[in-house]
Amino acid sequence: GVQTCALPISNTHHSVAIDLQGKRLFDVVRTSLTRLQGALEVKDSQTRDKLEDAASHLRFLLIVAAILILGGVLGAGYLLRQTITRPLARLGAEARRVAGGEFATPLRVASGPREIKAVGVEIDAMRERIVEELASVEVAHTRVEEQTRELQRSNAELEQFAYVASHDLQEP
Repeated sequence: GVQTCALPISNTHHSVAIDLQGKRLFDVVRTSLTRLQGALEVKDSQTRDKLEDAASHLRFLLIVAAILILGGVLGAGYLLRQTITRPLARLGAEARRVAGGEFATPLRVASGPREIKAVGVEIDAMRERIVEELASVEVAHTRVEEQTRELQRSNAELEQFAYVASHDLQEP
């Protein structure tokens, strides 16, 4: 029985020593884990701050990109209006002036792309042909009027001659 008693006492003492050593080791591990958790929380906070900064930067860049795109669209619209729409409107006004019968004044197409200027030149050439045709029609009309007056004079003379000849033939 003495040996049995000694063994548990010795095991108890040894067990207590192992428990104390385990507790110390566990405390070291717990302290290390607490430090590690603190470091991770700091890293997490720093990473969140960096992510928020990146998101703010991205929002700023997207706003700037939207403003640039809007500016580009507005600029392209203004440029389109200046280079194409306005010259076409001026050419249309000039063509309507000619279509309205104002043939004597040449078209004024000074600005715009070369295609619009080329159309303006063609419309002006058409206007010149119309002016030439009108001039030839007026000359022909003047000739017809002169011939009509000449025929009327000739008819009047023939009527006078016929009257005189008829009168002379009726006399004995």
